[in-house]
Amino acid sequence: MRRRCASGASFVLILKAQLLMKDRPANLPASILARLRNIARSKQTDNQLILRRYAIERLLYRLSISPHRDQFILKGAMLFTAWLNDPNRPTQDLDLLGFRNPAVTAIRSVFETICRIEAEKDGLAYDANGLSVEVIREGQQYGGVRVQTTASLGRTRIPVQVDIGFGDAVTRGRRNWNFRRFCRPRVLD
Repeated sequence: MRRRCASGASFVLILKAQLLMKDRPANLPASILARLRNIARSKQTDNQLILRRYAIERLLYRLSISPHRDQFILKGAMLFTAWLNDPNRPTQDLDLLGFRNPAVTAIRSVFETICRIEAEKDGLAYDANGLSVEVIREGQQYGGVRVQTTASLGRTRIPVQVDIGFGDAVTRGRRNWNFRRFCRPRVLD
């Protein structure tokens, strides 16, 4: 069955037996949390790492469907994960290159908007009001801003950190990349 994501990217929806339910589970966050714990157990990976990865991917998805998507370029471990198709690459944060106003107030406004975007069926709620935004790499040639918040998956709280650099050179210009995996939770595949 062919479908379109909100971001316009088409993808083939693969229905697994556990996803064939007509109705949502009574407690969607608990269901997702159980699946994430099973993934951590089967991969013999730290549960917190899987939870952070899930929260980061879903925040990146929200960024991709936001009006601010053209203000940032993905870099760091998540970029390598996409390039190398390595879903097991550990990462604790999301690294972006920013192109607009690097002021803390501007970044706060952008991420408040992104955190308030509701994504269907991922069970996450980001704390837009509890954002911490601070300047990092102060005094260096290329400055940056760190954004920290919490994603809630039911009663489970997941710390989320985004580091945004400004001024780095982009040698080949921007390229749009079709991240089909961000149309639905990648870590649940």
